[in-house]
Amino acid sequence: MSVLEQSTFFGGNDEISGDELGQLEVTNFTTDIDEALTPHFGWRGKATAAIGLALSPDNLRVDGGTFVVRGELELKDKRMPAVSIWPTANKDVVFQITFPRGDVFNFYQGGLCSNLVGNSMVPHVFFDASEGRGSRPLLAADPRLEGTEAGFCIRMVAQISGLSSASKGVIMRAAIMLFPSNVENVSEIEHSNKAGWPGLKIGEVFMPLGPAPTVKWRCPLLPFIKPRAQFEEDDVAPASDKLRSAIAAIMRSAKAHDGLKTGMEVLKKWELITANPRLMLDAEPNISWPDTTTQDAEDTSGKLIP
Repeated sequence: MSVLEQSTFFGGNDEISGDELGQLEVTNFTTDIDEALTPHFGWRGKATAAIGLALSPDNLRVDGGTFVVRGELELKDKRMPAVSIWPTANKDVVFQITFPRGDVFNFYQGGLCSNLVGNSMVPHVFFDASEGRGSRPLLAADPRLEGTEAGFCIRMVAQISGLSSASKGVIMRAAIMLFPSNVENVSEIEHSNKAGWPGLKIGEVFMPLGPAPTVKWRCPLLPFIKPRAQFEEDDVAPASDKLRSAIAAIMRSAKAHDGLKTGMEVLKKWELITANPRLMLDAEPNISWPDTTTQDAEDTSGKLIP
């Protein structure tokens, strides 16, 4: 495992200005981020990753934070034989999934592994391949869908990409994982909330982690901040070292996904892990966020919001 280069991404001696923090203030980590990205950072709606930090009641500390994905993933529809997902499905049936916006994935359980997203939130259809190109989507009650009743759910598992560079900034590589059972059933299985829970990797998207700072403040991105009470003029925000530490805690929790080729392999591995939890992978990603705590001298002065 390599570490994101400190000299390239974590240099400088500046601090975030109050003006920048004012542009990053939000009341939620969903639509408010969209509204801040567009006017202040020139966002055009494509997939982007960010960090959201929730502040303490006095707005001087960070109480928690989350990884955030917004925008269009721009992935083409994925077609695959239904039997490759559900082993007892009709061999003539084809499953087609339309990838949702990044907005449907939330990471409130912590880290860079999203919560499970149920199939009702994911556009998908079934076709009978034996009918040829002009086949129409099968209705839910069609007997040819026997064997697919277990449903499915998906999640996103992100990690830092090797495409990251001084010119491009930090690039995230996010795998879309599909699990051959509905969200209620998968959620009940021990360890299924982890990034390494086995599934089918059905897509991958690369996106920037931002927004990029205008000053070198020993961090390659700016966090969105959600104050407990709205900032007023001359209010004091958390010191930069506290913001950097909170960002690092989220980014350093990344783990690798475990993508298998068929639903049969996935279900068998679930059985093995259930019988022997030590088989559950918790692998480190190829590239990790560095531990920058030693770089930060304690700074309790905070920053004035203009």
